Amino acid sequence: MADFFSAFGHLIEDVFEQDAYQAGLSELPLEKLGKQAELWRYAIKSEGWHEETFDLVFRECYRDNVWQVLGGDDIQAQPIADSLFRYASFTNCHHTIRLMQAVLGMRPTGYMTPENIAYLNLIDEETFYRCFSSGKVALMPETLRHQLCELY
Repeated sequence: MADFFSAFGHLIEDVFEQDAYQAGLSELPLEKLGKQAELWRYAIKSEGWHEETFDLVFRECYRDNVWQVLGGDDIQAQPIADSLFRYASFTNCHHTIRLMQAVLGMRPTGYMTPENIAYLNLIDEETFYRCFSSGKVALMPETLRHQLCELY
């Protein structure tokens, strides 16, 4: 089964730390994670919590609000779980699930079902990536519009 700690580590290393490196920053650029992450950091620090506590709360928020919604613990292939987790971390879970369902020929409800998990555990990684990647590219203008609307 896929492991949350591995997926979260990949998200931080491959995405956020890479962004920080490219931007010449030494720390995780929380401003790139959106207003909610910065608000969490402010609230936690104002209560006297340490950075380690913020990291724990931040990680657990991702576990509860992304990983578990995706059913990550039930997905056998770590790379498939990682791909869904990363995309959901930047869009949202229901959009990610709906896209996955649509490109894999399932009814697009936006909610992960046991049948969806069973299919993800049968499909080979190459087919999954080909379908999911083509779906992300096809929806890129819609995703960008959605992100811009949230900013303004």
